[in-house]
Amino acid sequence: MNGLRLSSFLLGLVAVASCPSDGRADVGGCQSGAPCYLRCEYALTPPVGGCQYRFAPAGAADHPLLQFHLVDDFDVPVPGWIVEFELVPVGGSLVCQCAGSPSAISDAGGNGEVSLGYVGGKGEFDLVVYGTEVGTTQTFEIGFLSGFQFTSVDQNATCDPLEPATTILDLGVWAQGLPPQPYARTSDFNCDGTVNIIDLGAIAAGLNHGCTP
Repeated sequence: MNGLRLSSFLLGLVAVASCPSDGRADVGGCQSGAPCYLRCEYALTPPVGGCQYRFAPAGAADHPLLQFHLVDDFDVPVPGWIVEFELVPVGGSLVCQCAGSPSAISDAGGNGEVSLGYVGGKGEFDLVVYGTEVGTTQTFEIGFLSGFQFTSVDQNATCDPLEPATTILDLGVWAQGLPPQPYARTSDFNCDGTVNIIDLGAIAAGLNHGCTP
């Protein structure tokens, strides 16, 4: 396999090789005028709480941004590329994304950022970055970031716009981290090492809100 693959990541993030996960095209090698997998940079802004990203349509939540810098094989910035991403659950994690995948177009310096929007589920996700040159239709995998811990008020990852983000089912999943049961990071919304009524207040913030970015 070849193609636009591993990227150097800002903030010390480690790149991991991957294959396009949905049949999108694989480009052979680095070339002039296209994002080069050896030189492009990607980063996800860090979580506010420290131990994980927290997603909620209301109340305290993180709003992480995928920041990118696209250059070709000669370190020349690559403008005019549409950058989007896919969240891939790791292991037994649950991930869903509300209202589709946001995107952004690289500017004259090859830079840009994309908001992850509202994400449902809990556990860990990897992030696959895709690029499409403006005016074309072929999409390529141009980067991969791995190992992001997260939780959300939509614990069972339905991302259903027809019901509140938090339902009795989500409360049941969250309660699995309450003492005397083993500590569950995904139930600890304020990242203080304990699961209690403060965390319940955070998940309850989703009771009157549907799945919206």
